[in-house]
Order: sequence, then structure tokens, then C-alpha cells
Amino acid sequence: MQSCTSTQIQTIQNQAVVMASSCHASGFAAIVYEPIAYYDDLEACSSITRPLGVYPSQGAAILACKSFINSLSDNLKEWASYSVTKAD
Repeated sequence: MQSCTSTQIQTIQNQAVVMASSCHASGFAAIVYEPIAYYDDLEACSSITRPLGVYPSQGAAILACKSFINSLSDNLKEWASYSVTKAD
């Protein structure tokens, strides 16, 4: 089960906008928030931001994010999230 506070969601959105604005190509920037550790006692995880690149379509960017998340171990998949932002 994923849980986010509004502050966490705003931080994720801001990171996506910064990445998209720093790209010099048009398309869609794909970012995955990859969990690196899960803490049972806190029911929380720590994550790193992993930019996957710029893709020609929103669908391609989403597919790249979902494929990356699918490659994670089962106990971390449910905590992963992604963001796709227009990058032009």
C-alpha cells in the first residue's frame, strides 16, 4: 500500500518539472522514484530519484517507467512510483 503526504507529492512534482525544464529535446521526461529500503516497523520506505530519459511520446515514457518498476524485487515494487512530464 502506498501512502504519500501532500508535501511528498509536491516534491515529486517539482523534481519532474526541474528535470523536464533542463531537457533540451521535446518529448516526455520519465522519472522513477525507486525504493531502496523498506522499514516494516515504520511502514515506510526510502527512495532515490532515477531519471530514465526523454521519450517521444507520453505512452513510451510511461511504458519505460512501468518496465523499470517491474524489474524491481517484489517487496519494493509496491512502493515505487513514477512521473512523466512534458519536456519541451
